[in-house]
Amino acid sequence: MKCIYFSIPPQKDITYQVDIQTYLKDCKKDNSSLSYDINFRLKKETFSGSVIEINRKNMILDDTKIHNVMNELLLLTSNILNNLELKIDRSGKIHKIRNMKQIHQKWKEIRMQIDSGYTGDVVSKLVNPMEKIIMNEELFSQALLKDPFFRFYFGIYGEYNQNKMIQQQHVSDFRIMNKSTYQVIETNYLQQTESGNYIVLKKINTDKSILEEYENLNVKLHCKYSLSNEEYLMSMKSTQEVHYNDELIKSTQMKVIQK
Repeated sequence: MKCIYFSIPPQKDITYQVDIQTYLKDCKKDNSSLSYDINFRLKKETFSGSVIEINRKNMILDDTKIHNVMNELLLLTSNILNNLELKIDRSGKIHKIRNMKQIHQKWKEIRMQIDSGYTGDVVSKLVNPMEKIIMNEELFSQALLKDPFFRFYFGIYGEYNQNKMIQQQHVSDFRIMNKSTYQVIETNYLQQTESGNYIVLKKINTDKSILEEYENLNVKLHCKYSLSNEEYLMSMKSTQEVHYNDELIKSTQMKVIQK
């Protein structure tokens, strides 16, 4: 049995630099990068877990080659994750989002920006389902685990049997009701597999794009990480590959280092 318990040093802020590269099949010009700093601060610690404050800043989306509605909306709606206060148990499970009122107020401000500047299928098929998730604390907690960083940051903690897969089920903005499994391959190395539906933006011409849904996609994720002696995260690298009919259609690579 492998046991890693969630840990943040008391009276110390931890900041990570996160860099995410996304590559799409047959779309070399549509490759994009996202980078930001994310800070963790321990507010309270008990025997059963911790209350932590998370702040994200300095977000940069390298999108000089493409300017479509999907990317603009993703950048705008991602602001909802910039300030979080979470109650976490020792296994890294989110038990409560303590600042949901502030998140709801923030979302109202974001939604006003969206409604004043965007219309069409992208709003109805992307933003409206996203709002239902944000306004429901349980769904929002599950959706946090689909964020590329949070997926593995919280996923490395807990108790794992080397030969046993841990079944999980997620709801996310793009993959709906995924069934997911985690498996420890070796020390400091996790593998995750998923299956579900996937919504992507398909460009018809220069001025028009549509949302297209793929059914029964397979997603493979690998993550290698290093921990300090106190068992808090120091660095990690992950790769996500999306396969449709056994063909790779999207790859996302993430690097995280402590600053």
